[in-house]
Amino acid sequence: MENNEIRAYLEKMKFCRLTRIRCACEMLVFDFGSCGLHAQNYTRTTKNGKILLTTLDYLSWDRENDENNDEWRNLDRYRDEIVGGVVSDVRLNELNDLTVTLDNGATIECFAANGETTYDEELEFWRALFDVDETIVTHIVATNVSLDVVTNVEETDSKE
Repeated sequence: MENNEIRAYLEKMKFCRLTRIRCACEMLVFDFGSCGLHAQNYTRTTKNGKILLTTLDYLSWDRENDENNDEWRNLDRYRDEIVGGVVSDVRLNELNDLTVTLDNGATIECFAANGETTYDEELEFWRALFDVDETIVTHIVATNVSLDVVTNVEETDSKE
């Protein structure tokens, strides 16, 4: 699928309300009703010029209990400032950085965080999911080498 078609597909996120944010497998998962966003690479959520939450916050922890990390702490601390916002804009740049702007002033930015790799063929940055309430889900997957659409994926745990 061409980039303009992918951009048009991402426009489907507009007017969707962010209903939940959660941490899973060292990634941030954003639920927008029938749409979702899985952020595996560097992602940050900002509001009013302040960084509220990033995926790299996971690396800051007490070195004893892996649940004692800044990603989970900041998510608990700032969840109410982020959740509830409605998507007002979705932008994709030529590097496959994704920016989702919410009407409550929060912005979610998913960055392409590496170039060519030596040891892995592809590293996934982020994945947008559409029609997550259905048995057939469409995924837009951004990696360090491609931006692809994957369809006919049976999604069984998107609403954990």
